[in-house]
Amino acid sequence: MGKMDRKEKVARILQGIIKSEINIIPEQKLLEDLGMDSLKIMDLISVLEDEFNIIIPMNRTVNIRTVGDIYSELDNFIKKE
Repeated sequence: MGKMDRKEKVARILQGIIKSEINIIPEQKLLEDLGMDSLKIMDLISVLEDEFNIIIPMNRTVNIRTVGDIYSELDNFIKKE
């Protein structure tokens, strides 16, 4: 799966969690811009793990504050495979 496919998949996942069809861009902050709370972020992590067949350690989730951070973390974990 290419980076663009991953970004599109992440965008669809985020839109599903926040129940909005807004355009997803890397600079958006999960809390402030997308209105996510800690429960939605944990849901997001769970869906990402299932969708991309990875495990994101809890200590890494604190680094995920923006959509771009999601892309970076996915790149890190998928490169390790």
